[in-house]
Amino acid sequence: MNSSMITKKVGIVGCGWLGLSLAKSLLSKQYDVVATKQSDEHLTSLAEIGISAVQLSLPNSHDALMENPVFKQPIIVICIPPKFKQGKRDYAKHIDAIVQTAEKSAAQRIILVSTTGIYNGLTGKVDENSSLNMAADKVADLNAAEQSVLSFSREKSILRLSGLVGPKRHPGRFFKAGRALSNPNAKLNLIHQCDAVGLLESLIQANAPMGVYNGVSQTLGTKASFYQLAAQALGQTPPSFSVDADEMENREVNGDKARQALGYQFIYDDLNVWLRE
Repeated sequence: MNSSMITKKVGIVGCGWLGLSLAKSLLSKQYDVVATKQSDEHLTSLAEIGISAVQLSLPNSHDALMENPVFKQPIIVICIPPKFKQGKRDYAKHIDAIVQTAEKSAAQRIILVSTTGIYNGLTGKVDENSSLNMAADKVADLNAAEQSVLSFSREKSILRLSGLVGPKRHPGRFFKAGRALSNPNAKLNLIHQCDAVGLLESLIQANAPMGVYNGVSQTLGTKASFYQLAAQALGQTPPSFSVDADEMENREVNGDKARQALGYQFIYDDLNVWLRE
């Protein structure tokens, strides 16, 4: 089955904050959507809004995964946020289990929602071709997950999203009152939920070019000016900033490749405009 024959059927592995927003948008465009949750706690509420939701627990046996309806969809979007707290390092294994199951299923295309956190340890401008700093376990694990997807024998793409903002994720709530933020002159590497969904929908389109892409807005100004505006938008006291001479990691993620290849027009390209709405 080539890309032009892929029907409007999508499976979303991980129907959380971003996955749910994607599911709702696809449903509004008449897609057949099957979405999964790690537990069965919220399946009923998803069904009530028209989402065909099923439980998918990881880790699980290959046979159990193969029986899951999500693997009967020709396009699978993996929306599982990587969690590295408390020494957990099972993210890459979970992604690999999904890919190996998809390899033997009806899936023709996999899209992995990754993160620009994969550039941790790098400074200056970074893009999809930047050599990664594998010294950190987090970067090594993210890379292992991406490599699993890139090993898929059919179509595959990776969308590395920068910090997500949007409904219930207002940047004015990203810091505690009285806490001094560091690196005030750093560039902003953020993206609104609407644009993350928009980029994913661009990759879902039948003739979308496959590849690795960064998803990041072109927000003007610095970290200091942005978070001061974010606090003001919520009527909060603006944060203070500390300048640490040892903190040299000022990274700017380049998102030109996605803009040019996918032709996507951002809704909130300058997030300062969104904060003022």
